[in-house]
Amino acid sequence: MQRFYNKPLMKSKFFILLVAIITAPILWATDSIPNNQIWYTSTDGQIVSPNSGGGARFNVNIVSNTYENGQGIITFDGDLVWIGQSAFYSTNLTTVILPNSLKTLNTTCFLECMDLQSVTLPMGIDTTIGQGAFATCSSLTSISILRNAAIDSINTKYYQSPYLGYGR
Repeated sequence: MQRFYNKPLMKSKFFILLVAIITAPILWATDSIPNNQIWYTSTDGQIVSPNSGGGARFNVNIVSNTYENGQGIITFDGDLVWIGQSAFYSTNLTTVILPNSLKTLNTTCFLECMDLQSVTLPMGIDTTIGQGAFATCSSLTSISILRNAAIDSINTKYYQSPYLGYGR
């Protein structure tokens, strides 16, 4: 009995399966970020420290801030509900993924993050985005809002980028 295998077809099915296996954890991870964490990358592959002066930056306290295998993780002692004014002012963030528990991005929270390229807002978000939240983030090319988002209020001019223009 002779078996017939279409080698090009088998190779393409294998390639599709390989891509699915590789990308599935990435897609799953984005949807499942813990409510007490912020995931990020930075320009130099080092820890990004939120600004500490001038008032509360988060509704919860930072427990740890690590950077391993190309990803930073800030862990809090409870669910992150809001990010305060100028929390990440002028830091070298390149990407940020925010947790599902987040409700509010306050005024200028990512102001002058010149290297920030993409921000992922969480699935099911019910958020207010304050004025200037992403002002002068000149490299910002993507603000992704995962499925089922319901933004209540976006203040005018919440970002300024040559790629995205002004948020109005």
